Amino acid sequence: MIEPKIDDLLSQGDSKYTLVTLAAKRAREINSYYNQLGEGRGEFVPPLVET
Repeated sequence: MIEPKIDDLLSQGDSKYTLVTLAAKRAREINSYYNQLGEGRGEFVPPLVET
């Protein structure tokens, strides 16, 4: 289930945009969980762009 087919994922949501929203929400949940454990990367990760 590392790279599921888009057709399988669309059965979970109405559109690709819904899937992106769900994935972002889940990523925030995972990040919050690791921050509670003290293993997170912090509250804010700056952009990795050299100026």
